[in-house]
Amino acid sequence: MGDYKGLFYELPILRTYQGIDQLLSTSVLFNKEAVEGSNNPIFESANRLFRLAGDEQAKIEEKYKSEITKLAQNMGGEDSFVFKIIQNLANSAINDNTQELIGMNCKNDKKSEDSFIGDDCKILQAEQGFINTYVEFMQFVGGILEGGEEVDEVRQRLLKIKEKDVDNKVLASVFDKIYGDNKSDTNHVFVVYENGESKGLEDYEMSFPIPADLNHLKDNSVRLAVTYAALNINTKLDDDIIKAIGGLTDARGVLPKLTDSKSSYEYLEVSNNGNTENTKQLADMDKIITKDYNSNIKNIMIKAIFDAAVKTAINVSAANKSPLLGFAANKATEAVSLSDLRRIVGLPKDYQLTVLDNTGDIKITDNKGNEIFSKSNLDKNKNYLIYVKSPKIGTNYIKVIEGNISHN
Repeated sequence: MGDYKGLFYELPILRTYQGIDQLLSTSVLFNKEAVEGSNNPIFESANRLFRLAGDEQAKIEEKYKSEITKLAQNMGGEDSFVFKIIQNLANSAINDNTQELIGMNCKNDKKSEDSFIGDDCKILQAEQGFINTYVEFMQFVGGILEGGEEVDEVRQRLLKIKEKDVDNKVLASVFDKIYGDNKSDTNHVFVVYENGESKGLEDYEMSFPIPADLNHLKDNSVRLAVTYAALNINTKLDDDIIKAIGGLTDARGVLPKLTDSKSSYEYLEVSNNGNTENTKQLADMDKIITKDYNSNIKNIMIKAIFDAAVKTAINVSAANKSPLLGFAANKATEAVSLSDLRRIVGLPKDYQLTVLDNTGDIKITDNKGNEIFSKSNLDKNKNYLIYVKSPKIGTNYIKVIEGNISHN
């Protein structure tokens, strides 16, 4: 088991959480020398962390491309025989279990490619980008809370995020609330809500036929071709071929499978001085996590299939020499047949957001009308971030972050 390098979407989120932790701390968490001379080292440190998160976010798509390219190059290029075989092999192996494997059970009553129902089906329709709008939005909030940047610069930051995620209605609403109708003299209360628990990982066992004796096939390309033929459900091997390759045997492998996410409150109701707004989805972690998983499923399948094939070939070879040796080899294989289930725990099902004018008070209730937080002594001359994390109903972690000065 190697060091955990993290999934692509995790590092930007962790950097963002570091920025939030900085806003809650009285000590500079970022490089102290980098923020020396700043009038507001805590806020400057936090915003540098938010910007680092944005930088990591910008690299994500390039990382995906480079990983795919690297895999292809290691196999002789995308047009090579070996690469094509290995792609087909992975596709065939998951053919019967794709929906279950990736955590989607999409029911399509109308039998039409364009009609989907349920949350999981919405994920299937989601755009192919891997951008987490929450990470980018927190860069904007950091600038608002610090209050030291030019008004136009902060405004342009939100405008760019809004233009990048054109379908995100909550961003359009926030932009209009803050910058519409000449509201430049108004401070605001941002409420960010982490809803529930994200999709996780669990072991998924699979079995498939492989040639019983891979060792006598010296050419790797032929070995891959024969293995693919055995795996492909549409290919019927002749008895002579089966005999020539030493017969078939079942290989058992294990790979990580997505589990379902869990929701807490459907939304939060936020009110003050007669104004009421509900939190709305800012970023869907179900979509992001599923996209990440789907992008890596071939790599995961390839590794699991060939790990299982190699281990099975070793077991068969050992059993041919001695039943006791074969038994020992089989038990050893079972002991190490585990998938890598490591991930960052504590991420939500989705991030939600709303914003109200700062009238000096705030009240937050769940979607059933039960109060979970209230505060009546907010400084009207400052912006606020109220951060609510609720992994399950009745469990709420709430932090109030006061801005430095008004940005106006």
